[in-house]
Amino acid sequence: MTIDVVAESESYLDRLKSSLTVSAVLKAELGAAKSACGDARIFAYEGVDDKVIYAHWLSRIEPDLDYEPFICRNKDQLVQLWNSLKRDLTGMSENVYFFTDRDFDDLKGHEADESIYMTEKYSVENYLVDRDVLNELLKVELHCHGSSQVREKIISMFETAYGDFLNIAFNINFRIYLARKCKIKQLEDISVRLDDLACIQLESVQNGNGQLDQMVCLEREPSESEMMEYESSFKLLEPRKRYRGKFSLQFFRKWLTLLLADRNSTSSHLFDNLPQNDFVAKGGFSFDQLAAKSKPPESFQRFIAKSAASLRPTEQGTSELRGGYLVIRNLNLFELRNEAPDIGVRLEFLDRRLTL
Repeated sequence: MTIDVVAESESYLDRLKSSLTVSAVLKAELGAAKSACGDARIFAYEGVDDKVIYAHWLSRIEPDLDYEPFICRNKDQLVQLWNSLKRDLTGMSENVYFFTDRDFDDLKGHEADESIYMTEKYSVENYLVDRDVLNELLKVELHCHGSSQVREKIISMFETAYGDFLNIAFNINFRIYLARKCKIKQLEDISVRLDDLACIQLESVQNGNGQLDQMVCLEREPSESEMMEYESSFKLLEPRKRYRGKFSLQFFRKWLTLLLADRNSTSSHLFDNLPQNDFVAKGGFSFDQLAAKSKPPESFQRFIAKSAASLRPTEQGTSELRGGYLVIRNLNLFELRNEAPDIGVRLEFLDRRLTL
């Protein structure tokens, strides 16, 4: 028994050391980025795909915003860095904002603050699998312009097929949900072939041939009591918003590929009433292509509006009492907003904060 305890302690210390090392490396990389980028905001993302979709959303709502992307490589490392900066006393957290997927574990037990944005849906991919995105693809890439009735028919077909896919995806999403809630170690990254999960056709979706325990490999199987404990809370999740977005995006891209083939077919049964085109419909349906057609969520727009207004140059030599706070303006200072009920004075310098 003593050997087991010692081994487990050493394993814990190794994980802790690795975690601290990762955090220190990321912090050093962030420091270098801040030094190189001057006064630009730093937007820290989990991965490269996040950088792509947020760039499209930002170009819609704040096209002139000066910011520099920073990639944390995954969610765990992003949350570690975010927490490390909250404890940092050197001012490194100034003008740094974090963007993360909600997943099934939210912020991993931490309370959100004004420096982090978390998607309301499972992940950014969920915002791409959308009827409005499909409608734009139909109008532009698939040359279904001027035929709203045909588009509505196809969109309705998509909604039905997507609903069928989500029903099939219940079990694999529940397994991932259980692993997060019961803290069951996942032995390897989830890399599911779509054919193992589901067989996709334009008008129907059938179960795939994959084995659940092989698609999501866990250190141990969830117990019957654990499944009973969490089943009701899982069923409260809205599948289109809260199921794993990467699965949904796999489905959507496969379905779009089938739709494209039908559009270019001489015996199309979905586009047969449309005039013949002199050009071939094209579409690789890349992440970037779909992201460009997605709409920025309102919660994201609010977050950016708030962060964009947090530091603004102000006119010299003026002050006013507003919201119970004395705001002093100077060309070399920045205006700070505070909801404190008492009257105070806060001066914001480029490299330090002073509250009187």
